Amino acid sequence: MTDMRDNIARIVADEKNGGDPYDIADAVIAALPDMVAPLVWDYGPFRTTDDDNGPMEGQIRNLHSWRSGGYIIIRQARDGGLYLMRTPDGKDQLAHCVLSEVEAAAQAHHAAAVVAALTGSKQ
Repeated sequence: MTDMRDNIARIVADEKNGGDPYDIADAVIAALPDMVAPLVWDYGPFRTTDDDNGPMEGQIRNLHSWRSGGYIIIRQARDGGLYLMRTPDGKDQLAHCVLSEVEAAAQAHHAAAVVAALTGSKQ
């Protein structure tokens, strides 16, 4: 909380000399995404029953998975090992072949959700 408070105080101090209060508010809102704490990923195996109507249908599979703040990343066993990300609400999903890209997308989605909650805007 102190980091966020310090960041906001710095913005207000920079803008307050002749600054319009709405310009200051806009500067604070624009800086909010960078103030959201990063997601911390926990690795753990994920067991599932294959359900893609393929030849492995019904067989138990062990997959690699990472979880953080309601976000889940699963590495597929097929298709070149794509990483699949699911958001906490289960609505948004992303597939990518590089884990760091999926983690960055999850962080961006998380920051946007936090800012939307604070500002009352739509994500």
